This record gives sequence, structure tokens and C-alpha cells, in this order.
Amino acid sequence: MNGLDRLGQWIADHPIVIMAAALLLTIVSLHYAQQIEMQGMTTESMVGKDSPLYQLFDHLYAEKFATESIAVVIESDDITKPEILRAMDLLSQKMREAPNVLAVTSIADIVLKTEERDFGLAAIPDQEDRVDQILSSPSNQPAVSAMMPDKKHTLLSIDLPVTLTEAQLREIYAETSAQVRMAEFPPHVVVTVTGEPALMQSITDEMAKYMAGEFASMKQKGQINRLENIAVRKVEIAEAWQESGKEYISVLFTANLLDYTVDEKSGEVVTGDRRNPVKFEEFWTFCRPIGERNWALSAIQQTR
Repeated sequence: MNGLDRLGQWIADHPIVIMAAALLLTIVSLHYAQQIEMQGMTTESMVGKDSPLYQLFDHLYAEKFATESIAVVIESDDITKPEILRAMDLLSQKMREAPNVLAVTSIADIVLKTEERDFGLAAIPDQEDRVDQILSSPSNQPAVSAMMPDKKHTLLSIDLPVTLTEAQLREIYAETSAQVRMAEFPPHVVVTVTGEPALMQSITDEMAKYMAGEFASMKQKGQINRLENIAVRKVEIAEAWQESGKEYISVLFTANLLDYTVDEKSGEVVTGDRRNPVKFEEFWTFCRPIGERNWALSAIQQTR
């Protein structure tokens, strides 16, 4: 199998990986935006609201979620099987009892609510045909499509207030990971917890140093970079490979947007144009040791 064939197979087997990665990068932007005035190489000073690297995902996050979120990625040959849905329901119930959790949403909730509406009892049916009927119902399709791109992958979303501290987020992330282990998912099911606390540990040292330097330089100059009217055009996998014991994947993000820099005090435009949109293209490269699950952001490269 040549490189292109391996890439194609990887994409076919993992269509939700990029969705999860984008979600991770999206979630972090709002929390870090409030901390950009902090000094030193801390997690609070790594990402800012006006960063051209992250505001694209800040826009997507505000538009689609409007809360902090932890996403639990669930993968199997068929994630609609009753035993997997019951494990999702158990995980959801436990996480709804956790402090600071606003809501938990999954395809299991759709099945339970439909059963309660139709038969007066909220329970996962034993018949797979009944589950398929519920999930394929036209009234449920918008919600199902948002959480389940295909029958091998789904997301369980845990919504949190945007006001939580970093310590509180880490506690909820740890609680989620613990409850996943206790939810009785079948052995063949792969469950991965993602979210801002995971991303705090998912940026390589090289990227952290680069970002810190960029933010410090802009702050020293008293300038703010603004990105507005963002229109996302494409998100695509550009390349995947193995090298020196690590796996790499490069993703191309394309958008049209207004990109300009202003003086922090006067508000006057220093560079760019606040009226004419430009094309935004960047390659984001993620890496991880072979055999591990968690990806780390290792490089960002603009195409022009």
C-alpha cells in the first residue's frame, strides 16, 4: 500500500479525528482570551483573543457552542448497538451529577426521549431495528447528524460554564475520564476524552515558545490583530506520515476574513485592511508517539 493509499485508509477509518482536533482548538480560545495580559510561559499566556492563529476557531466555537465543552469521542464498528448506547447513558447520568456541568448530550439521549414520548418509558430498546428507526427519523436527523457523522463514530458533549477556572476544568476532565472507565463500554469500543484541559497538555514545547514570542512582541508594540467576518471554506487533510517513532497529520484550514492590526490606544489601522477580505490558509500539523491516542499541535504554517 503506497502513501496515498495509507492516507486514504486513515481518513476512512478516522473521520472524526479532525472534528475533535478542531473542537479542542476551538474550546481553548475563549478561556485564554481573557488571560492574555498574564506574563510568563504559563498556559494563560499561550493564546489570546486577537491571535490570528486561534480566532478562526473562536468564531466557530462561539457560533456553534457558546459554552466550554468537553467532547467524548466514541468509536466502534457500530456505535448504535444497544449495549454501547446504555454505556453512553450511564456516562451521561454520572456526568450530569458532577459539579458545574450544565448539560450532557449524546445520541443515547435522543433514543431515550423518543422511547419515552412513544411508549412512556425512557429506556434503550433491545431491538437494533428500533434504534435505527429512531435515529433515522426525519425529526431526529438534524441532532443525530451533528453528533454522529457515521455509524462508527459519535460525540458525547459535556457543556460547562465559560467562567470556570483552569483548576475546575481540570477536575471535570479528570472526573469525565474516571466515569468513562466505569461506564461499562464494551472492550472493543474506543473512547477518547477531549476538551480544553486536554489541549492544555497538547501543544508541543516548540509551539508554546513560538506563540509566547508572537504574543509578547504584539503586546510590546501596543497592537491588536483583529479578524472579522470569518467565512470558513474548507477543512481538509493534506498529509499523514510516520517519522522517528511518531505519527504526523497535516490539516489545511481555508477561510475568507477581514485581517488587520490596529493601535491599541488610538484604534487606527497599522497593517491590513478593515474593509476588504483576504483569503486565510494555514497548515496545522499534529503529532503523537506511535501507539498513543492524544495528538499535540506541533506546527502552524501559512501558505502565503
